Amino acid sequence: MDLSLRDFFEDGALIINYVSENYKPSKIILLGVGFGCLVATKLAIDAGINDIILINPTFEPVFDYELGLTESARFMLEQTGTLDLNRNAIVEEWLEKLHYSGSLYWNVLGSQISKRLLQEIKHANLRDYFLTSEVCNWLVVLSVVNEQAIQTVSELVKRSKNGRLCCIDSDPLFTHPKAQSEVVLKVREWLDVCP
Repeated sequence: MDLSLRDFFEDGALIINYVSENYKPSKIILLGVGFGCLVATKLAIDAGINDIILINPTFEPVFDYELGLTESARFMLEQTGTLDLNRNAIVEEWLEKLHYSGSLYWNVLGSQISKRLLQEIKHANLRDYFLTSEVCNWLVVLSVVNEQAIQTVSELVKRSKNGRLCCIDSDPLFTHPKAQSEVVLKVREWLDVCP
């Protein structure tokens, strides 16, 4: 939990280089889940990978996360650099706002998160990645589909250079066998028609 976004990006780049040099694949496809969608998208653009699958991506990063913390939680961050999410650290109204944006990763990050990551996450904007990419093909799978999330990602895909959109109304995505099967089938279907 002491890793920063920079650490995630560097680790991902090392993995891509290792796979490329040792296995010589004809194609590399990146898959990001939740918060990992930010990392996967940046890696895809940096490495020139043009196939990416995003499951439950963060469309709007965002809010100032520290404003969503209770006063005691902000004090805890300032004093220790860590945050206990199990001790009423998050302002409920703020969490609902985050949830409504289509982003669910915040409440599953775990009981400890570093202050460094909290600061860096505010500058990672998936919306910018969508709109500035000229090479990526997109498959977006939503684990929790609401009208605003669908509208947001639809607009992003329409405005991107090469957009593909696939919405799956599966909640919860990773615990329900039927939902998992649906995702697997959709991903396989997409890969079959990938150029």
